[in-house]
Amino acid sequence: MATQQHEEMGTLIYVYGTLKTGMANYEHKMVHYPCCKLLAHAKTLNKYPLIVAGERKVPYLFDSEGIGHQIEGEVYRVVDAKHLEELDIFEGCDTGHYNRIPIEVIVTSVPESSEWNVGSIVKCFVYMRNKQAGDEEFLKEHEHEMIPSFTSEHNQFYQRAADHIG
Repeated sequence: MATQQHEEMGTLIYVYGTLKTGMANYEHKMVHYPCCKLLAHAKTLNKYPLIVAGERKVPYLFDSEGIGHQIEGEVYRVVDAKHLEELDIFEGCDTGHYNRIPIEVIVTSVPESSEWNVGSIVKCFVYMRNKQAGDEEFLKEHEHEMIPSFTSEHNQFYQRAADHIG
């Protein structure tokens, strides 16, 4: 049975892009918040399209299950409702750019003190780009650009916007 995304001690959030350890927005939004605790490295149970695109080289995870790759990322427990709201705003949920939606991930590695084991299936939330007209055609045209992981190579070309959305 999968662990639930709403645990008594907070909300489980799966990050796959600039919020991962060592990436551009990690220092800005994750590391300095004691209410965010890294619980595991994981990959999505199902395939999703992840594409780095636009002038700012933003990692976009599309809400199109079954296309692309299992996406590598990290599971955090966010225990503070205010910080969860800040993450929602940071990701553009308030403006309709992204949604925080539930998915399942497979744990690939854990710290020594974790309550999970490698191979555990965990339910958590992830920020995905809202579906838009033309997404299906865009994904077909850019199928060769789909990646399983946002890496430090991608991160070096990412440009943070003054008002972050994506």
